[in-house]
Amino acid sequence: MKIIRNIFLLILALIICAGGIYIIIDYNIITNDDRTAKISNNVVSDETNETESENTLSEEATKSSFNVISVESEDFENNYTVEEQMDVITEDYFVVKEDGDDVVISLVESEQNEELLDSTTTLEYDTNYIISNLSAEEVEEIFYGGEGQDLTYPVVYILLTDGTVKGINIKNGYETGEFVAETVTGLENIESIEQASVTPENDSGYEAVIAITSDESVYEIRLAQ
Repeated sequence: MKIIRNIFLLILALIICAGGIYIIIDYNIITNDDRTAKISNNVVSDETNETESENTLSEEATKSSFNVISVESEDFENNYTVEEQMDVITEDYFVVKEDGDDVVISLVESEQNEELLDSTTTLEYDTNYIISNLSAEEVEEIFYGGEGQDLTYPVVYILLTDGTVKGINIKNGYETGEFVAETVTGLENIESIEQASVTPENDSGYEAVIAITSDESVYEIRLAQ
């Protein structure tokens, strides 16, 4: 009987050990599955974040600093008066000019610029800063002007030899120290860029920049808000 009891206890011990080993193995499988799922979820999350980031960058890249508004011929004849370019800009703000293969902007030391330049800016007076995305050989005409009801920041548009237009966001340039020529989409076959005084009926007047095409269509260019 003693031998049978020992055999029974041995078998029971083996069963208990086998059960414990199964539980451990099964737990490890579950744990590994959980880890795999977490890793998979993290990968999906990272891919989603990357996609969202790319979409954000793409949206920012497609944003334009300028808006183009078509002006009806009757409206132009009745409410727009073409004026001379503003000489005050080159006297009190900056000069844009060709310098070899580049186009550069140089700020004039003045009270106007003292008020506009941030204390953290790296810009210096009478220093040529290259305007990116623009070469001298493209330039047909450099236009200085103003828009709205005050001249806080002047505007600059470059008429190119192919009849298209590039604009410079001067406010952004003053704040960042980088001046970029951005293509103004929607403008083709432009013959001239003009300063105009606009006096709509039953409305206060304002200054505008207009682009006139070879077929005498008129467009108003505005800096996007």
